[in-house]
Amino acid sequence: MATISLKASVDKKSNRVVFVESDEFFVDILFSFLTMPMGTIIHLISNLSPTNGIGCMKNLYKSVENIDVKYFRTEACKDMLLHPHNSAAAYCKSLKMKIDDIDTSSFFCCESSQCIASGYKLLSQYKNVYCGCGRPMSRNLNLSCPAPSNSGSDERNQGVFVQELARFVVSDYFQVMPASTSASISLLTKLGVMDTSNIEERIFDIGVTEVLELLECSLVSRTPLTEVLLARKEVPELRNEDSLQRTSLMREIPEHQSEINGETSVRLVVCKSKKVSNDIKEILLNPKIAPGSGYKNQPLGVKEAVDNQQYYYDWHTSKPIRTESICPRGSTLPLLTMMDPKSPYKEGTEGDGFLLDPAMFTVSDDLVVTPISPVSELSLVLEKLKISFNDIYICEVQVGREEASRLLAASFVSESALTDTFLRKMPKDALISDVLKE
Repeated sequence: MATISLKASVDKKSNRVVFVESDEFFVDILFSFLTMPMGTIIHLISNLSPTNGIGCMKNLYKSVENIDVKYFRTEACKDMLLHPHNSAAAYCKSLKMKIDDIDTSSFFCCESSQCIASGYKLLSQYKNVYCGCGRPMSRNLNLSCPAPSNSGSDERNQGVFVQELARFVVSDYFQVMPASTSASISLLTKLGVMDTSNIEERIFDIGVTEVLELLECSLVSRTPLTEVLLARKEVPELRNEDSLQRTSLMREIPEHQSEINGETSVRLVVCKSKKVSNDIKEILLNPKIAPGSGYKNQPLGVKEAVDNQQYYYDWHTSKPIRTESICPRGSTLPLLTMMDPKSPYKEGTEGDGFLLDPAMFTVSDDLVVTPISPVSELSLVLEKLKISFNDIYICEVQVGREEASRLLAASFVSESALTDTFLRKMPKDALISDVLKE
């Protein structure tokens, strides 16, 4: 199993990692965290330990697992939420450690070989989407093309997001800088370390387990390196009241964000000799969801990646999906059309969501989602929550980009995400008994 060696500077007095020095392998893995879909993160952390989870996100993920597939537009819709594809998967497959277990080089086509060769010629990245002929697309095919690289024509450069042979300093709170004496001094100063005799150098060899622990801690802790390398303990449980992490993160989303065209200004400090391409920066700073995963009027405004790649079918090879129209034998291959996995029909409208309409659901404060019928009794819900009928009130809230952003942040660090998002300052002036009398 692959491991990565980290040289850590540890403050013995406070038992805290000040920074680690590493090569491009570790930094590439850290940067890959920025590209991961949340469903993948929850899935990986749950595999690490069934009791682990991030705020309410574990409940949301479990809800999707428990909801019957009949509520989804297609069988693939449920799979897309539980095992989402990474729009940067072609880059991440070149990481030194394989963290994400999703295989994006695998495709599915119609059970009929004639259909893909000369019929509807449809292709899907998800199993059992229905072909235009009505058959399920369940036949597995593999892609025969290499992963992209930022190395240009220099074959010696094997870095993924950063250049090969580069050295970096990574602070305890995941600030990444090119390795230099000034960077080390700056981090020591920020932590108030005046006596360098308390600084001890240690070597840590980390594997996939430690990387997944760092991924989890990066979302709920200000000191992920210390938590994983020194403490070797489970991530502290979040308190329902006065959570420092929750308060801190929620404050970072202002009441009214100053935006220009929906974009946030970020100041970067870039080492000229180690900078990467603008395309790579775009992947990390403005990650997009995988093609086919978006839907209309999505309040967070996350853009969907566009797959401009064309795919062709070569039935003579073991990996028949190609990206070149001319096969090695010189003949022209049939062009395939990528099927919208959320559409139950070949002519389905793009941009629709994951669930069938109409459908109604209850969402609890800790983001447990369950289907209900339009006439389900409110008393059953109240009985389950052990809340008196006279102790509740009804209010209507608007969900826009700001509220969606707050809900997302709260779901990481809180177990009462709806309360933290909508009721922080809301007056209780609408009792349900008064509403029902009107």
